[in-house]
Amino acid sequence: MHQNLLKKSKTETGDTPLFEPHPVPKDPHNIVFISFFLFGIGAWMAWNSALAGLDYFSSRFEPKRAPSFMFGFVYFFFSLMGSVILIFISMFTSLNHRVFVSIISISVLTFSLPFITENLNPDIAWYLVLSCFALTGVFNAFILGDITGYSSMFPDSYLTIMFVGQGISGLVLNAIKVVMIIILPPDIKEGPNDMNVFYNSVVFLTIGLILFLSNLVLFQIIKGFEFTKYYSTLASPEEDEDTTSNRNTCHNISEGAHGMIFNRKSTYRQTAYVKQDFSGFSSLNSKEINEEIKDVTEEKEMSQWEALKKTSYIGIQLVLTFIITFGLYPGTLVSTYFDFLEGTGSRRAWFNIIMITLYAGSCTLGRISVSWIRPFGPKTIIFASTSRLIFFATSILIQLGESPIFLFKADWFKVLNVVLFSFTSGHISACLIGYAPAQVSNINKPKVGKLMNFMILAGSVIGTTISAFGLSKLPQFQIDV
Repeated sequence: MHQNLLKKSKTETGDTPLFEPHPVPKDPHNIVFISFFLFGIGAWMAWNSALAGLDYFSSRFEPKRAPSFMFGFVYFFFSLMGSVILIFISMFTSLNHRVFVSIISISVLTFSLPFITENLNPDIAWYLVLSCFALTGVFNAFILGDITGYSSMFPDSYLTIMFVGQGISGLVLNAIKVVMIIILPPDIKEGPNDMNVFYNSVVFLTIGLILFLSNLVLFQIIKGFEFTKYYSTLASPEEDEDTTSNRNTCHNISEGAHGMIFNRKSTYRQTAYVKQDFSGFSSLNSKEINEEIKDVTEEKEMSQWEALKKTSYIGIQLVLTFIITFGLYPGTLVSTYFDFLEGTGSRRAWFNIIMITLYAGSCTLGRISVSWIRPFGPKTIIFASTSRLIFFATSILIQLGESPIFLFKADWFKVLNVVLFSFTSGHISACLIGYAPAQVSNINKPKVGKLMNFMILAGSVIGTTISAFGLSKLPQFQIDV
């Protein structure tokens, strides 16, 4: 019927057709693609900065406090609160303003952490640091929700590369941390008075925040690209000035199948613009035109509840995946030790670096691997997500040093455990996050992206609660490494 109407509008009126095909713009030099990768790195920069600085915070607050357990709980609890707040404030604030305020706020809060820790009474400093983490969690929820929702509007490879960037984020900061430890090695003789640990933290935080702030510049640049405007208008996202103007001059019409993110080869919908001036088409049957326009333009916008019901089976698995992940990481997994580091002057710092690198590297590899291996579909992946519960048993047995000794006390098994734990976390979460937007039409993809971010945070809060108020109470975990 579409083609008949195109033909009819030309032959009977001699005018231009009602529907004009509009080619998909190109991503110039893959700048948008690269930007999404950098967005992924920046999205978790604050959290990964805290992880990379655990040796510093532990040296200042332990044994009275437990940063590796409490930081995660506070951060993710308030991130969950932030994701709820985001649902409401997105109704009357623009994406551009939220991103700007969030990035600046996170930068100030994160950079203040070592100065608060170093210059105030430990008890006062502890609660101020936790307060900074709480606020950072709220603002980071805005960033994660908005960027995840925003990337869901683009072809699936853009969403995938953003999550790859999130995994790379930990590796980037760890690489900076390694360089700083070589330049300013911690002095174990100084203990809590070692200033090199403080200088170390300040420098790598500064470098990390420069990378984070660069995201703000990139975001402003890519918004002006025709490629970005095309997909923004296609999905009808929240209005900013450019998008509102774009939507006031054209309506988007779907003419192809929705790209299914779980297929090897995605098909991307083609669009046509409907002219606002219908003069010159009086010879056409008005009922036929109206039915045609309704047929190709009508996309029902779901409510939050409808979108949740549509993707609930994926969301539940995401919750479970992150309960397991943050129930054990970083608290339990970074509270053991390696025998081969015995006698090393900066044993704690190097142990944290190794474990965080293993986690971030394996998690990133797991996310990347979805492009060539995906043994489970959106319905059957529940078997993979539930099987990860075994890591609670293996990790606790490692901490307790249970028999057989050659297994649970061996360094090789500790490494194998964290690698498999991290790889499955990255792979399964990437699959689930990819499957979710494909269940709905383009206009609802940003909404589903934000819902999935909420599910991630909900699982993270439950996991870190188990870690902070359950696993941290086991005395075997409180080993000075």
